[in-house]
Amino acid sequence: MDAIKKFRGDNEFLSNFYQRPIVVNFLPAYEDCLAAVFDVPTNEHAFQACKTKDPDQAKLIIQAGDASTAKKLGRQVKLIDDWDTLRIPFMKKVVEAKFKQHIDLKIKLLMTGERELVEGNTWKDEFWGVSEKTGHGENHLGKILMEVRSEIKATEGNVLQVFKTYLDDKGLGFVGENVIKLHMAAVDALADLADSQANVLEEAVELFI
Repeated sequence: MDAIKKFRGDNEFLSNFYQRPIVVNFLPAYEDCLAAVFDVPTNEHAFQACKTKDPDQAKLIIQAGDASTAKKLGRQVKLIDDWDTLRIPFMKKVVEAKFKQHIDLKIKLLMTGERELVEGNTWKDEFWGVSEKTGHGENHLGKILMEVRSEIKATEGNVLQVFKTYLDDKGLGFVGENVIKLHMAAVDALADLADSQANVLEEAVELFI
């Protein structure tokens, strides 16, 4: 199956710049305050705020008007000790937050199946992604996304099970049963169409979430 090589267009939801707020309680600047919980506009805001121990700098990043500004501010802070070691674990926390807090994004992530996720970029980031110019990169963001996807499957089940659980929790279990039947019928009837499985689920997710 072809890899997803860019987090743009239909796959923009995989990007840290994707406009979807998350709730975080793990910012180093507030590690001594158990009540420090923040609504953050994007994953990029959250990740950049993880770089500093200074509450004022962290607050400026969190309140930045957009993800690009948050990234610029993050480049100006004094980094926490051992940042090079801690940046990957912090990135994973941020990614987990987005896909665990938003059921529609969780389902979209699961619908990528076993496809390789590659953060191809034009800004020559060869640590978090792969440079489209050179074709080189460690793709740590893509690896984290695939790791989170695997962990969701292991703990919550496949995309149909996750969606049905959500509907059950909302008292709409009968809808979940019918969606599964419709999904399976579509797969049987349109087995030669690669997008047949996604189409039924995408329509159901948009309708009920």
